Amino acid sequence: MSMAMPNENRAAVPGGTPGAMRGEVPAVMNVRAALREAMARMRSAGVPSHALAAELLLMHVVGRDRAWLYAHPEAPLDAEDARRYFELVTKRAAGTPTQYLTGKQEFL
Repeated sequence: MSMAMPNENRAAVPGGTPGAMRGEVPAVMNVRAALREAMARMRSAGVPSHALAAELLLMHVVGRDRAWLYAHPEAPLDAEDARRYFELVTKRAAGTPTQYLTGKQEFL
């Protein structure tokens, strides 16, 4: 029985980029890729409602609503927005509540 070391030979997230699972922020990324990557990171960290958290954090960073995110999946994120987004994703994956990160509470 062989055991792989953490982060060794880890496959990239489908639609993601190589190195993404190590916490790196890709230089060029669009809305769809950012959401997929964030969802994968938070899912692997065991974040409940990881998809919703990924959407809420991206909505917060880009200042758009959920409908815009899904209507414009190919819209590029500039480097600063991507950096801010994945900084928040990292904090959420570490256990900080989404509401603390955005300053808002969603009521569904």
